[in-house]
Amino acid sequence: MAAQMSNLSLSNSNHERLRVIFVTEQVSHHPPVSAYYVSCPQRHIELSGIDQISAKVSGTTVKVFSGHLNQGIFLNMTGGFGEGERYHITHPAASVNGLFRGYFYITVGGSTIITCTGGKPGEKLRAIIEYKEEVGVIGVSWCLER
Repeated sequence: MAAQMSNLSLSNSNHERLRVIFVTEQVSHHPPVSAYYVSCPQRHIELSGIDQISAKVSGTTVKVFSGHLNQGIFLNMTGGFGEGERYHITHPAASVNGLFRGYFYITVGGSTIITCTGGKPGEKLRAIIEYKEEVGVIGVSWCLER
């Protein structure tokens, strides 16, 4: 399968221009920690979080995972259809393999959990995306949370 560029876009078919505000700052050097805030007011979306990664060498692999200060991504819907909904998205771990052979490839392992709270009354969804540490294999499971 050939690599392709994503067609993901926040604009609609008449190609309106959108303003996205992105602010990030390194808030600690030891350990390295960054805080960020992203907003697209026209789409009523805000993202925020504190990013800290840790890495360790294991044999011929470098494993990269969330540090203890990293709590994931927080997404808020500030208006529109999803007004009041809040999403919490966690990060999976990744490994850089093939260091000594010079044939680098990345595998993702663990899981990403996306939890929805707030918004209109009723059932809230939670998605659990499980990554198998094989190249190109992703398992997805969904569950309802009340």
